[in-house]
Amino acid sequence: MDAQDNWISVADRKFKVQNELKRLREEDSQLAAKLKTLSGGKTTKRGRYEYKRSLRKGGVDYKAIPELKTVDLDTYRKPEVEIWRLQVVE
Repeated sequence: MDAQDNWISVADRKFKVQNELKRLREEDSQLAAKLKTLSGGKTTKRGRYEYKRSLRKGGVDYKAIPELKTVDLDTYRKPEVEIWRLQVVE
């Protein structure tokens, strides 16, 4: 198998895994919604499981803060993150 065939083989497998992860995330989201409904929106223990409700503070909308309109937020920005995405282009 030459380098190009190997690349395509790895890309094929990664694409299949990506799609399976997407499907699993969707299923997880549906199951979470169903558990939330079955729990009446409250922390619930059944058998060996506990489905626990907790709250965390929401994110800050920096654009809504007038005092920051003159501040260069890039000065406080963390380093950029490298992101790769595999997609089918036919």
